[in-house]
Amino acid sequence: MNAGLGRQRLLLWVALALLGGVGVYTLGRALPIALIDFEHYYAAGQALWQRQNPYGAIEFFAPPWMALLLAPLLALPARTASAAWVLLLVAATGGAAGLATTWLRYPPAPRARLWVLVLAVLAPPALFVYITGQVTGLVGPAALLAAWLVATRCEQRHAGLTAGALWLALLKPHVVALLLMLCGLELLRRRAWRPLALFVALVAAGALFGFVVLPGWPAALWQAWREGDYLGGPGLVAAGYRGLADLGVPGWLWLPLAGYAVYAWWRQGLTAYVVALALPVGLLLVPYHRSYDQVVLLLPLLFIFARTRAASFSPIARGLALAALVMPLAGLSVAVPLIVAAGVLLVPPVTPD
Repeated sequence: MNAGLGRQRLLLWVALALLGGVGVYTLGRALPIALIDFEHYYAAGQALWQRQNPYGAIEFFAPPWMALLLAPLLALPARTASAAWVLLLVAATGGAAGLATTWLRYPPAPRARLWVLVLAVLAPPALFVYITGQVTGLVGPAALLAAWLVATRCEQRHAGLTAGALWLALLKPHVVALLLMLCGLELLRRRAWRPLALFVALVAAGALFGFVVLPGWPAALWQAWREGDYLGGPGLVAAGYRGLADLGVPGWLWLPLAGYAVYAWWRQGLTAYVVALALPVGLLLVPYHRSYDQVVLLLPLLFIFARTRAASFSPIARGLALAALVMPLAGLSVAVPLIVAAGVLLVPPVTPD
């Protein structure tokens, strides 16, 4: 029985690999793929492997070890690599949706879960991720996977996967910073030293790789962060940007929400409720994020729908969640994290995990 099951799994993985290869080949040849952000990742990855400094010359603000992730794609032509990247982002978004439904145990019906997966893959933030090739499409699922592993699978045999997910989330840490901090605190509270040690080792290895290909990378990356025109403008990929801070809303206004998220973690651990609150509050705390970064709000939105059946304010909470789904299409994405955070706060903090 086990041998037969093992063969079936092997055949499934072979079939998926072949299907992915056909998809990459078809997209690379048939579609005019031009992923504006991935093209910068691709060029920066090539520069780093050639021991050249991409910071300041290319719109690239990730740590140098992103070149390790890109290495298999850099061996492909740019169009083929772009097609592979799109499929990877779609798969990551679908995986995050599947993980969120599993964690929340919602919806209960398998067919309804399939519809959730389809809607998640086609949601406006996800579409923005595919169009641009933004790495947030990997960072969000990685942070969610890390949180789920820390909360429900904090054993030695999952230490490597936990550390790897945390490491991958560091490619764009500011959009998941609050959640990553809570993951670290939960690991410390549980005295889960092995995943922590492996995570530190991965970060050290990535930093060492950076020093090999670009000895002065910390200063170069810091300079790129300082001089990067994140608000966009002429000659830049990103169009003009105005966040809540640019509209006169001070960032410190959201500190009580962050404090409450930490308090909720202290009282109940890293539950789905804490994660659902930490993700939108984390976006409120940072002075800059764009509509594609809101792909990380998948679990909070699903959490609102999962919990509103028992909530007194369910019509309001669900209305906020629905508004958050359509607001990016109207150019109102700047308020989405606030809307989602409000929806999470309106529902009971009791979760099925």
